[in-house]
Amino acid sequence: MRLEVSNLSVRLGEKVLLKDISFELESGEKLGVIGASGAGKTLLSLALAGVLPEKFETNGQILFDGSDLLTLSPQELAEIRGDHIGFVFQEPRVALNPLQKAGRQITEALTNHYSLTKQQRSEAATRLAEKVGLTDIDRILNSYPHQISGGQLQRVAIAAAISTEPKLLIADEPTTALDVSVQRGVLDLINSLSRGLNIATIFVTHDIAVLSQIADTVLVLDGGKPVEAGTLAHVLTSPKHEVTRELIEAARSAEWGTKSE
Repeated sequence: MRLEVSNLSVRLGEKVLLKDISFELESGEKLGVIGASGAGKTLLSLALAGVLPEKFETNGQILFDGSDLLTLSPQELAEIRGDHIGFVFQEPRVALNPLQKAGRQITEALTNHYSLTKQQRSEAATRLAEKVGLTDIDRILNSYPHQISGGQLQRVAIAAAISTEPKLLIADEPTTALDVSVQRGVLDLINSLSRGLNIATIFVTHDIAVLSQIADTVLVLDGGKPVEAGTLAHVLTSPKHEVTRELIEAARSAEWGTKSE
């Protein structure tokens, strides 16, 4: 898989929300997209997945294995998104259907693309639940979202996102609503999936401490514009932009505050 984003911009009417964003990503690589609230991180992830509302105007190029996602028909884009791009949202309780059991939601994308018997669907749900490290699987698969803990529910959402064995996984703030111990487990899971399945990953967050546990390269956004990019080590040790330095300092302050409690 190769993703090449060139001069990507997004407008809403006269307002420019994203401007001139460019980066490249290969299979197995993990890009961290970071910035403060309102920097354009979620908007970028939605643009890459091709799920922005029609009122947004998108320009530039998003080459996914040579196909420009911005020039495809809605049907062609839906096929690529369904087969090759997995998306994990920040809050799984909002993203998942509260009226459907977890097992059905894990295999929904598979069912939409393949003719599965009830037995095959059940076996696929169990296999995917095991892959993302869920325990007490029978109970979870037969439970509704409100009956499942936050950490377990995020693993359900990740299982659904990887069900079609995508080439690219986009995770938009997937650990923000979780406590620190559960957060670590989800980060370990995404790292493991990236290595084991050779999935390219775009991980969106506002927390550079979280980013340091998962990213190979970093893209810093401010006001919808890229202000810094590079390897994780270089950005952390030699930040050039004030926004990057502020994010690093915020992470340090949070760590010191936790240790002092």
